[in-house]
Amino acid sequence: MYQPLTGRARHAMLLAHREALRFQHEYVDTEHILLALTSLKSGVAWQVLMHFDADPRKIRAKVEAVMVVGPRAVSMRTRLAQTPRCKNAIHFAISEASQMYHGHVGTEHLLLGLLREDMGVASLILMGEGLTLREARDEVMKVLSTGIRSMRVQQQRKEIEDLPASLKASVAGLNDELRRMTSEKEEAVAACDFENAARLRDSADKLKKRKQALIHDWMTRYSIDAAWLSWGGGAVFKLAQRINERCRWDALPELADALEQAGCADAEILSHCRQANEHSSQCWVADLLLAKTTPGE
Repeated sequence: MYQPLTGRARHAMLLAHREALRFQHEYVDTEHILLALTSLKSGVAWQVLMHFDADPRKIRAKVEAVMVVGPRAVSMRTRLAQTPRCKNAIHFAISEASQMYHGHVGTEHLLLGLLREDMGVASLILMGEGLTLREARDEVMKVLSTGIRSMRVQQQRKEIEDLPASLKASVAGLNDELRRMTSEKEEAVAACDFENAARLRDSADKLKKRKQALIHDWMTRYSIDAAWLSWGGGAVFKLAQRINERCRWDALPELADALEQAGCADAEILSHCRQANEHSSQCWVADLLLAKTTPGE
């Protein structure tokens, strides 16, 4: 079964075996493989986790929180059996590699295999961190085809960190509900109530999609006039770029003045920029301006 695995994937399985021994378990399960993947600190699986902001230390803490140490130490020489879910995850990993026409099974395929075995502890924890099989599969293909995340994807992730007042209340309500569901799901996982955990996971996924749709709808409908960006030789765009890169929120009133001179009469945009003291990490106006086509393109 291990023949198709790459060197790094083989190492991951060896680490999974060691993780099981550390917890005095007489078997290797999906959670041990997940612990192994989060300890590698390299490889495609690691890059995919980082793309979804799934902090490996946080994942490890969540896995270890639901692990129960076995009653007695297991000999290091013991060859541990794999649980049915572990075998399924590896089978799914091989299937993922085959469907992608890859002649190997890497850490990225192991990660996808863990997600496909959706009743395993690993899958529940990964999905709780925002990973879905479809999105993880798409990101694997991006990483393998380009070697880096697209700047467009990074920009989209930044755009949702700061929102106009008109959206904050709605998004805040959804975030509160998501936190409640996540807490209940973690309690269900800790109690080994996987059926309830899966139900809560599915409900949380629906809420996340509602939130994403709400933000996407706002982003696609918001009017940023390309003429504002080309005004003054691209002065507005350059100023927004400088402010965003250096987090110079104190310069946002300058951006408001430049936008007004460029012909912007949007009261919400201008007012937001002139409230510079309310910013901490992002500005939705600057992000939307930078998400538009660069002047001259």
